Amino acid sequence: MSGGANVKVKDTLTQLTKEISGGGLAGGHGAGVAFQSVALSTSTAIQDGADYMRNVSTMATATIGIALAQLVATQDKKWADVIEIAQKAISGAAKNFGEIGKEAMTIASGYPVKRP
Repeated sequence: MSGGANVKVKDTLTQLTKEISGGGLAGGHGAGVAFQSVALSTSTAIQDGADYMRNVSTMATATIGIALAQLVATQDKKWADVIEIAQKAISGAAKNFGEIGKEAMTIASGYPVKRP
């Protein structure tokens, strides 16, 4: 190997060693991995919120169906109260889901990421 090429290889290796040991490459990679972990956690929270909303909606819809049938059959106004409570449960679950989504977005977008 000629002297000029040897110096270039040595210089390249020195720069690479500094970058790796100085934390530049590893730090950038670590920050990327950490961001992916936060993104996964927040998306999981959103999915869990959607599952919760879907489950509440399923139960409340079944409740509304039964209460409506009882209201028609008996004309007893207590079944109207049951319907109202079930509808509030659906609204509450939707509000909860919206809050989870907003918080997840705030967490994910506020997470520091080293950009190139």
